[in-house]
Amino acid sequence: MNNRWIHACLAPWLALACLIGVACLPAVLRGEYIWMEAEAMEQEHFPPLADNPFRAQAFWESDALSGGEWVGMRWDDPSVQPMLRHAFEVRVPGSYRLYVRKFYRYGNFRWRIDEGPWQEVSDEAHISLDWTPMREDRERIALNWFNMGSVRLDAGTHLLEVEPVYRELDKPQDVGHPLGYDVFVFTDSLLFPKGKLKPGETYNPQKPNAFAFEPPVDDFAPSAMDWRELNEVFAGAHGGLTIREGELVQRDTLQPYRLCGVTLPVEMCNDSEGIRYLARFLAKRGFNLVRFELSSLATFASGADGDVTAQTRPDSLRHLMDAVDAFKAQGIYTALTWDIPRSPGFSDALYAGEAPQQDGDYALAIQSREDVRRAVKTVWRAVLKARLPSTQEPLSGDPCLAMLTLMQQSSVFDFAMLVGEALDARTKASVHRQYTTWLEANYGSAELAKEAWQSGGNGTPEQVSVTLLSAPQSLQVGRAQARDNTAFLVDLQTRFAESLIRWMRDELGYTGIISVSNKAAVNAPEHGYASALSLLPGDVIERHANFRAPFVSQSDPWVIAQGVRYRDRSAILFDPLPGQEATAIDLPLRMPRHENKPNFLTEINWPEPNAYRSEALLLTTFLASMQQVPVIGLNVLDSYHWRNFTAGARTPVFTPAIMGQTPAFFYAYRKGFMPAGVPVLRLALSEDSIMVADELPIHEVPDTQLDVPIVPVTPDTASTGQVPPGLWMHGPVDITYGEETIEVEVLHEVAEGGGGSFVFADGDARWNYEEGYLRIDTPMFASIGGFLSRQERFIFGNLSIDSNMPFGVIALVALDDRPLDQSQRMLLQVFSTEEAYDRYAEPEAGMERVRSIGRPPIMVSHLSGTIRFHRPDADRLVATALDANGYPVLQVAAGDTLQLVPTTLYYLIEVR
Repeated sequence: MNNRWIHACLAPWLALACLIGVACLPAVLRGEYIWMEAEAMEQEHFPPLADNPFRAQAFWESDALSGGEWVGMRWDDPSVQPMLRHAFEVRVPGSYRLYVRKFYRYGNFRWRIDEGPWQEVSDEAHISLDWTPMREDRERIALNWFNMGSVRLDAGTHLLEVEPVYRELDKPQDVGHPLGYDVFVFTDSLLFPKGKLKPGETYNPQKPNAFAFEPPVDDFAPSAMDWRELNEVFAGAHGGLTIREGELVQRDTLQPYRLCGVTLPVEMCNDSEGIRYLARFLAKRGFNLVRFELSSLATFASGADGDVTAQTRPDSLRHLMDAVDAFKAQGIYTALTWDIPRSPGFSDALYAGEAPQQDGDYALAIQSREDVRRAVKTVWRAVLKARLPSTQEPLSGDPCLAMLTLMQQSSVFDFAMLVGEALDARTKASVHRQYTTWLEANYGSAELAKEAWQSGGNGTPEQVSVTLLSAPQSLQVGRAQARDNTAFLVDLQTRFAESLIRWMRDELGYTGIISVSNKAAVNAPEHGYASALSLLPGDVIERHANFRAPFVSQSDPWVIAQGVRYRDRSAILFDPLPGQEATAIDLPLRMPRHENKPNFLTEINWPEPNAYRSEALLLTTFLASMQQVPVIGLNVLDSYHWRNFTAGARTPVFTPAIMGQTPAFFYAYRKGFMPAGVPVLRLALSEDSIMVADELPIHEVPDTQLDVPIVPVTPDTASTGQVPPGLWMHGPVDITYGEETIEVEVLHEVAEGGGGSFVFADGDARWNYEEGYLRIDTPMFASIGGFLSRQERFIFGNLSIDSNMPFGVIALVALDDRPLDQSQRMLLQVFSTEEAYDRYAEPEAGMERVRSIGRPPIMVSHLSGTIRFHRPDADRLVATALDANGYPVLQVAAGDTLQLVPTTLYYLIEVR
């Protein structure tokens, strides 16, 4: 049946839903657009096309451009104003959005229609909707699509005028003020650009054993794969969320609750239609949390007295409130996090009048300086007191706000520089004053503290100074001084967090969940527990996790470019990094609980390039479930629709390997169908053991942004003391503080798998780390992931799976809360690997060197395998292939055997 016809029949119901709180969806399919090639426009003060310094030099560069050409120049003389003009016809009157494909964010501009008011496009409006590399040289020429605003247009002829706005760049000597324009488009609906393609076109490239992933825009007709019903009618309908006895629960019902989320930069809120589309899309695929990163919302400055001040951008704040409402209407909770040093002007304000800026430890400034704390409070007050359009009530009191993080990526245990050399003078003086006061309170005077350090074998009086040391430096001094140095850092961060939390509760009326920071010790394991101790004023311990395969960059370690070297690496297969032979099993998903506070995993990804990143959601949901982690958040989402390219930023989320696997894994995780772990270890720590970095039975690394090794398991467990390697995988590890000595108690004996494997939860899962596969078999969920072609067959309780995919993930989940051997409705999800079209690398010294980062679209390796059902009514099973949006395509099997279709990710399996 035609989806559009169904959608039309349901239109009255959808309108009613909007009235009761479900956000009206933006127009995405009307299809009126006006396409204007920049090189065909009237040009003023631009050089001839032949003299464009960024003109295509090879056929593949021309192929990246719409029409094979574009307009460009180096704008070094601000007294000369370049201009583009173009007359165009409007056939259907209405509201139109202007999109442009241009040279990255260079060359802010303003535009107008028919000599009307100018609309200037700000820096924060430059949210890239699509990125295509053109030339990998010093200037790294790339083409980006941006939404530039909207205007009402009557039918008839109009004139578009575009003026670049001159702006100084951070390093103008590197890029020479480049300008480049390829296409301007007016459209009466949302545009999800795809390189040089016009709306409705596809790349459709041909490649052996792979297919192009180019899903259409979703019109949200009734779908077999829509998890909106898992969410509340609106976020906070049951009083919001809280922590009760170490669990995340609904405030009114006290029912345990799980969140699956993603992080959004607050700049994306500027496009209200894009946000409304994204909210419905995410709810459909199992998301119920969006975490906004606020850094671009605030700006800092330094006053005449040197005090740091801050303010919020009114338009950005209004857009944020609109976005919170849009997600709330889809049952998606809001979290707020703020990477304070990334806010515009912060570094300049901190170092005003000082020597050349350095990457000092901003956390010390934030926590020790009263003026910086006041500035931070100014921003939090503005955000939490802003009113939601739907209720006109402050955000702080709305139950849709589930959580906020005081300091994204900031911690006093993160600074690795020499404190005395990198801090600005005012922060240095403040820290020294507070450290001295702390020593006086504990010893009577700073001199008595020095004497105590000396008596502890800390050197001669001339070698001891009352100076706060960075965490790495503290490892080079005597035990007594190291203990005090660490204890002061713990006390500083604890008091800061307690004070800010009390202020938010008492003055702003915020009653939701608070995390202090997701950042931890730069020197782990030495200071991991000290850092965690300083985070305990929050309600939860927040963590990030990136499983980073070997990667060597010539410049930016988070960007894929021609010439970088990498090696594919699977976390399922215990493959040691070169030169690492220590006996430990460390994944970025090891999450001990501290003082019964739950862990929130708010950012997770398997960065590119890595052929095995499709294992990410399988491992994440499995280990989160085993360790009783109630929140999983994916890394930053930088677009409103599927990405067309995997290169560029190394942590793409909107790709088939990550977003494409959320339906089955998020559904199973949220419904509790995954294997469940029980507490396996209790570790009671003394304060002294924490402060002096004693060797402990299991280490704490709350932040895992660094490379994390997986190394072979051997009988030697000396490096982990009394704790068997991999014990943490089987259930929560509980950490308590305040004991006089270190106590270790193993609470649950884990099953021995043998043959290089672990067995979990009474056989509900087996992880064979030598062959490289993880098999999950619970009553309502079955999955296998890893190097599938190495095994002839995988046997489950009610089915068997054969697949010759070199690497892949297959999952089957019941959609009617019945066991799989009785379920009348199931979702089968299949995935292999993804890669940019035409990406090419050559072997070099045990790694791969990228010779070409490729081009759009994303290619998915062909899917293959045979699924056999072993249940009494298997002859009545019918399998229907679904498209990427969950709509039926074709009945592909009836009976007990399903042969997988090479290009189908999802199947609805029903009893008929």
